[in-house]
Amino acid sequence: MHAGAMHPSASTQDLIRATRPKFPEGLKVLVVVKDESRHAPIKKLLQEIGYKVTCANTLDKGLNVLESAQGNSDVNAHFDVALVEEEQVAPIMRDVMNGTNSSPLFGRFTTIAKEVAIVLMHEDEDVASKTYMIEAIKVGVVDVVKYPLVKQSMRTLWQHAVRKIIRQQTSPRTRMRRLRAEGTAEAARNVDPRTGAGGSPPSAGRPTRAIRPRRRRGL
Repeated sequence: MHAGAMHPSASTQDLIRATRPKFPEGLKVLVVVKDESRHAPIKKLLQEIGYKVTCANTLDKGLNVLESAQGNSDVNAHFDVALVEEEQVAPIMRDVMNGTNSSPLFGRFTTIAKEVAIVLMHEDEDVASKTYMIEAIKVGVVDVVKYPLVKQSMRTLWQHAVRKIIRQQTSPRTRMRRLRAEGTAEAARNVDPRTGAGGSPPSAGRPTRAIRPRRRRGL
């Protein structure tokens, strides 16, 4: 399963140019692979494309890195994509298929998947046809790529970052953050956290008096 070609709207392109002028250069990628001997070649391949790469050997450590970064008020510290090997996510996939949440990482994984694009790496040729892939999508996985990685498929990782940017810019949480950053705290307090509606502060002047209809005098 691979993401299809996408064409960001003019407004999205303007936003990306303003916030990340060299994009997709500098794409922040976390790689989660158990075998640390594989970290160096993966990192080298991604860095050759222009990505900034951090590696972890367990999903727990990877989630720690992501949670710390996404909690930073500086959006430049946030990660765009996490490349995670299939076996690291297998316990969570089993929970989904069995309707349980016994894995201690289940809640953390599904939460961070809302903030960072999670891409699974697999070694099986027919992995995309397996039932667990449907369940993977349910917990937030956005794509699956063949492992070992090839540069050609890695060049399209930026598409997931663009989708994340669009999603975040339209979310109520992001709108409130933007309003606060602009100094309009009163407007931010008036944003509905569920829908993002509102945002305009109430009038500061005297309350408007209701206009009563004038009585017509009898003839």
